[in-house]
Amino acid sequence: MNGAEGAPIQLASPTGDLPFDASALERDLGGMWKAASANRGPVYRAALANLIVPLSPGDFDRIGPVLIDVTRRYPARLFRLERRASPSAERGLLAHVTGLCHLRPGGGLVCSEQISLSWDDTSGLLVPSAVASLLVGDLPAVLLELNQDQDPPWQEKLAGIADVRIVDSNLALGADDYPRIWRRHPGRAGGPLRDLAWARLTPWREILAEAFDRPEAARAIASIQDVTIHHRGAEPPPGAWLLAGWLASRLSWTPRAHAGGRIRLDAPTRAVSVAFEEEEDPLAPAGRAPTAAASRAIVRVRIRSGDPAPLDIAVEHEGQARTGRIVMVSPRAKEREVPFGYREFAACVAGEISGTKRISRSRRRRGPRRR
Repeated sequence: MNGAEGAPIQLASPTGDLPFDASALERDLGGMWKAASANRGPVYRAALANLIVPLSPGDFDRIGPVLIDVTRRYPARLFRLERRASPSAERGLLAHVTGLCHLRPGGGLVCSEQISLSWDDTSGLLVPSAVASLLVGDLPAVLLELNQDQDPPWQEKLAGIADVRIVDSNLALGADDYPRIWRRHPGRAGGPLRDLAWARLTPWREILAEAFDRPEAARAIASIQDVTIHHRGAEPPPGAWLLAGWLASRLSWTPRAHAGGRIRLDAPTRAVSVAFEEEEDPLAPAGRAPTAAASRAIVRVRIRSGDPAPLDIAVEHEGQARTGRIVMVSPRAKEREVPFGYREFAACVAGEISGTKRISRSRRRRGPRRR
C-alpha cells in the first residue's frame, strides 16, 4: 500500500495465511525483502526489539495505527497475536508476514517485520512456543498488553519469554481492576513491569519537581498538609493514584486511612490529606458523555501547606496542550506558563520499550524531597 508522504507502506508476503511453520515464515520474510529491494530500491530492515502484542477480536482497528507508529519510532520485529473472531475453514495456528515501512528522508525505506499469528481454541496454547521460535535472539523481547478482553490463560507464558512487560491501566474498566493489572508478574528474570499510565505522568512529575526547586516553594515542603488531584470522569484515573503514591514516596508520607475520595497519611511532622475531585470539562457539549481518553485525565494538582511556610500552588494542564500553567495563590499571587511534555500514545510505548537504556544513560528527576 503506497500512502502519502509520511504514511506507512506495507509490503505483503508472497503467501497469505498458512499453517504455522517457523522455517517457512523465515523463508517468506527473505522472499519478501528480496522482491521489495528489486522493485522499490534501497530497503533497510531494522529491528531494535522483539515486540509481542496479544490482541482480542476487534482490537487491531484500535491498536493497529498505534503499532505502525511505534515501529516508525522504534523499529522492531512485531508479533501480532490475534484470536480469530469467528470459526474458520482453517483450524489451528495460522501465520503470515508483512513489512511495515516508512520513507527515509534521504530515500529508501526503513522497514520492520510483522509476523501475524491467528489462533483459535484448539491452537492458543501453541502461541508462546511459536513466538519463542521466531524471536531475534540478541534483541530484547517486550510484551505489550493492550487487549481489553479477558486474557487467555496462556498469556502469562508470554511473560516468561519477555524481558519487559508493558501494560496500560488506563484501559481498565474501573478502579477495582487497577490492582489486578499492577499485580501482574514482571518479565523473565525479574524484568520490569511498566505501566503507560505512569509514563504519562512524566511531565506532571517534572513540573512539580521544578516548582518545588524554587526557594519559596521548597521552604513549604515540610509543612504540606493538603493535596487535591482534579480529574475528568467520575472515578480517579490510575494516574491520579500513581501520582499520589509518587508524592508519598518522595516525601516520606505513610498511608493511614482511605475513605471515599480521600487518603489520610502521616508525614514526619503532621497529618496530610490527599483528595481526588472530579472536574467537569467546560468545553464538553451538554449532555454528552466524555470520551474514554478525556475521562481518564488529570487536569490540575493543587498543593497547600500551613505554618511556618504557608503555600497555595497548583499545576494545570488540558488535553494535548504543549504547555501547562503553575498558579501560585499564596504567599503571593503569580502565574507562569511552562512547557508540558505531552506525548502521544505511540511515543509513550516507544519510550517504555527503550526506557531501560535511556534511564541508565541519564540522571533521573527525583522530585520534591522533604527538607
